[in-house]
Amino acid sequence: MARRYRLLYFCETILVYAISIGVVYYATSLFNYLPGGSLLNRPFNACFLRVNLRFTSLLAFVMGCVLLPLLWERVFRKRNLRDFGVRIPEKFLTNALLSILLFLLLFVYVHIVLATPRARPPFTPLCFFLICVGWLVSAFCEEFLFRGFIQRRFSHCLGTYSGWVVASIFFAFLFHPLAPILDNLLFRFPFALIVGFVYLRTQSILIPTVMHWAMNMLFAG
Repeated sequence: MARRYRLLYFCETILVYAISIGVVYYATSLFNYLPGGSLLNRPFNACFLRVNLRFTSLLAFVMGCVLLPLLWERVFRKRNLRDFGVRIPEKFLTNALLSILLFLLLFVYVHIVLATPRARPPFTPLCFFLICVGWLVSAFCEEFLFRGFIQRRFSHCLGTYSGWVVASIFFAFLFHPLAPILDNLLFRFPFALIVGFVYLRTQSILIPTVMHWAMNMLFAG
């Protein structure tokens, strides 16, 4: 790939990323604060309030992190979902079940063994199921953008491992600009490197999505 073309490809990737994030933040604010357009005004309990907030935000995530990059690649690069890593890798079921089992063990330890009696609001089975689905969709959207789009493109123009690291930096620091810098450095950046490496090995975003979902449920659910 010629140097000028690599530079243009890199700048194009950053442009699409900036537009995607702008769509996510604008649509989130629109869905959540549009008068009469949000279910947040209804008298849900604390659990269902969190569920509703998550699902209204998911609409923005799907628009910005999935639809916009997919449309861009389809129109300008003639790429399809498989190019984004939406494919079933070898031993997918085994790896997914191991990830879920590890999550369940950690979840029980953190939220039951270590939790104080009033640490979290009560969960109904329906509420817990909706939270699981919400975080799964959120994880897929973020992996679609950061691994299927950004890391793949950065690897083309910067090299495989340089693209992997730079995409991880984007995820940890630019996607979470308001989070404490130490949280990004000690937690999100290493996690992004891990899921990015899994993507490199499998060329699929499905295992990274399961891992991402498990971490969301464990620390943010």
